[in-house]
Amino acid sequence: MGNLWVHRYASGQVVGDPNAGPKTVDEWFNTKAFALPAQYTFGNAGAYITNADGIIGIDMALEKKFPIRESHAVEFRTEFFSVPNTVSFGDPTGAMNNANFGKITTQRTSPRQIQFGLRYRF
Repeated sequence: MGNLWVHRYASGQVVGDPNAGPKTVDEWFNTKAFALPAQYTFGNAGAYITNADGIIGIDMALEKKFPIRESHAVEFRTEFFSVPNTVSFGDPTGAMNNANFGKITTQRTSPRQIQFGLRYRF
């Protein structure tokens, strides 16, 4: 599980449990657990106090060599990227003055991709 820095430049005031959120893309952490601190003061929210989504990534390759003669061969290769094809969400927006505060708007991993390769060795 990764972590999220709630605000990059000035911390907010923690008034509840930030990790008690519903964990949906529209509200990943409890946004009501934060309030703006009084003017000209710093809040009590530390860095990396909420949990972000983890990353699941499995890549795989299969290769077969077909010999033709002593020094000649054909190689066939298939590569699979993101085999389980599960979504790994990006970090939620951590800036309290942003309209997307607490929302996830990015994705960390790409969808499944498959590529094939054929090589003649001599």
